[in-house]
Amino acid sequence: MKSNHKGGIAFMKEKNKRCVLRCVKEEGPISRSEVADQLQLSKPTVSALVEELLQENWLKEVGPGSASLAGGRKPIQLLFNSKAAYVIGIDMGGTKVRAGICDLDGHLLAVNEFPTQIQKKTLLETLKHNVEKLLKQTSLQPADILGMGTRNDGCGKRSSY
Repeated sequence: MKSNHKGGIAFMKEKNKRCVLRCVKEEGPISRSEVADQLQLSKPTVSALVEELLQENWLKEVGPGSASLAGGRKPIQLLFNSKAAYVIGIDMGGTKVRAGICDLDGHLLAVNEFPTQIQKKTLLETLKHNVEKLLKQTSLQPADILGMGTRNDGCGKRSSY
C-alpha cells in the first residue's frame, strides 16, 4: 500500500504548528530561536510556522528581548494572542441559565443569566437572545466566536468537569 507523502507532510506541518502555538502560549514571551531550541525544530521551520500564526492572528510580536552573550541583534519576542477568538459558555441549572463570553486565556468579558423555568421552545429563544446581547455588549461578531459549550447535569446541581 502506498502512503500519501503529501498528506504526511501536511499532517506534520499542522502538528508542528500546534506545538509552536502551545510553546508560545505556555512560555511567552519567547523568541523564535528559543521555540526552535525547545521543540528541537529547525529555525527556518519555526520561522515559517510563526509567520503563518502571525498572519492568522494567533500570535503577536511584542518587541525585542535581550541580546545573547555573544551580542548581536535582540530577538523579537512572541506572545499568544488571547484575543484571536472567544468562547461562549452556558451553565444550565435547575433555577437559572448563566451565559458568558471569555477570551482564550479564560478572562470573563461578559455574563448574564435568566430563569430556567420556562418552556423549552422559549428557553432556546431566550438563550439565543442572551447570546446576541452578550455579543453586542462585548462588540463581538459571531465570526469572532471559536466555539460554545454547555454544562448541565440534568438535576440543576453543579457538576465538575
